[in-house]
Amino acid sequence: MGSTLSCNKGSFILLMHLICICLLFFLAEPTSGKDRDQAHVPATVHQAVFYLDGKYSESKKNEMKSLNENDFVRFAFSGDDDSMAMRYINEWNLWSAGPINTYFNRNNISHPFDMAEIIFRSFHRYINQQPMHIRQQIEDIQINWEKVRNLPDNGQ
Repeated sequence: MGSTLSCNKGSFILLMHLICICLLFFLAEPTSGKDRDQAHVPATVHQAVFYLDGKYSESKKNEMKSLNENDFVRFAFSGDDDSMAMRYINEWNLWSAGPINTYFNRNNISHPFDMAEIIFRSFHRYINQQPMHIRQQIEDIQINWEKVRNLPDNGQ
């Protein structure tokens, strides 16, 4: 009976080791480029801003700081598909369901360009040590969309 018990203990220990290895495998941070980028998809504007703050060098951030806010947002969107904004729109999957997309949708912001504008405007304010006023930015975009919806239809 003693040998059966030790065999069971040995099997149990082996099983525990295998479970630990599996957990480490699944919980470890991904290392491939695409998986690593997906691991850093922010869930809020604050997380996106902190991510961007760590992504750019101080000299690059100083260049960004020197632009006024509207010029910086235009700069972020310049370059069409190669723009800084498009990079993060695609990397963070703002076109479809995802953590930050869900955050914006809960706040009635649905277009990825609007999401990116809020993120980059907030980032510019952050690096210039100004309040981000995210709620106000969301309200401003909602007001702009309401104005667009209320425009007369010229086709009728």
